[in-house]
Amino acid sequence: MTTLQQTVIPFVVQYLQNAQKYCCVPFIWDPRKGKVVPSNRKGRILVFLSGVLHFVYVVLQVISLWRKSFPLAEKLEGVVIMLTYSAMFLFRFDIGADFGPMILLNTVLTSDKKSALHMDPALRKGVKFFCQLSKLVTYAFPYFITCMALLFPCKPPLMGSMLHQNLEECGGSYNYIVCVNLQKLIVASFEFIVSKQGTISSLHYAIYSLLMGIIYLSIKCESLSRTKNPAMAFREVQVLERVVNANIRWRLFPVTMGFIPIVQIFAGFAIVKLSSSGINWLKLAMFGLVFLEVLVFNLITVSSAANICNKSMDWLKTQKLRESGEHGTKAMRKFWRSCPPLKLRMGNNFVDRLTPLIVQQFCSVQTMSLILLSN
Repeated sequence: MTTLQQTVIPFVVQYLQNAQKYCCVPFIWDPRKGKVVPSNRKGRILVFLSGVLHFVYVVLQVISLWRKSFPLAEKLEGVVIMLTYSAMFLFRFDIGADFGPMILLNTVLTSDKKSALHMDPALRKGVKFFCQLSKLVTYAFPYFITCMALLFPCKPPLMGSMLHQNLEECGGSYNYIVCVNLQKLIVASFEFIVSKQGTISSLHYAIYSLLMGIIYLSIKCESLSRTKNPAMAFREVQVLERVVNANIRWRLFPVTMGFIPIVQIFAGFAIVKLSSSGINWLKLAMFGLVFLEVLVFNLITVSSAANICNKSMDWLKTQKLRESGEHGTKAMRKFWRSCPPLKLRMGNNFVDRLTPLIVQQFCSVQTMSLILLSN
């Protein structure tokens, strides 16, 4: 059977090589050591400057949507683009180049062969599919944005809409005219660079730090039923739980639980409105790609986190029942009673078995509410 390391390492190597070209992640792949290492000082400075540029651009997008008057449909599409850029920035918001996510990823990738854990075939296919989908997003989304900047130079909240006082100054930009003058090419190049850096860096933290850490902990949790020394094995998994929570609790997981559902709601709403008001295939493809990415990411991440709580809770109940029999000891009964189930935390809250259903119900209800209000 294939291990998690064998499935993920090829994607990580390709991903970090791509990130190194655009100076957007403060880590690189060291082929000699076979793990992720920090980039040099110059690389980290360039990553910091690209993050500052991303932040300034998001602020300008918010101001542009707030102050300028656009048609409702255009403003809705602009809100989806702005939320996508905002989600990218929140994931990559790593001012001091924290090495915690790098250490967590190396923990997943460099576990020795004796402790390498085999994946369920369905989980392996799901992880591989999502890694390939995310790789597609890092290439497709920047090109979609660049095409939007050329075909619709005044599309809010892109940079072209900020360079004009009103829509009339854009001339025939809404008639699908490709503008090839120097200003439009510069703006399109800017859009490509910012979106490329944003997608690569944000998906690095979202997938190869957050998601892979959760999946690795989930696999370790499922392996508890096959261990010969349950007490020692559970303590090891508890240590891993603390490491994962320390890296995702205050930034990566709160963004996933609090901001990604908002992107999913507005992206789904935009797709419905585009389908009902004349199909524009470029916009529909871009928003459909965004919706698919956040939906699959949300489902896999939250479901895996809930599975950790479920599996550990059921396994602890089994151990307590086993020790309550004739062969149990008083010390071990006290030990198992003192063991809480494993929980992945977002701030002061945690994910339980009902959280995935609650999140998707919230997204569905809010999307339907927006559709009803718009009609």
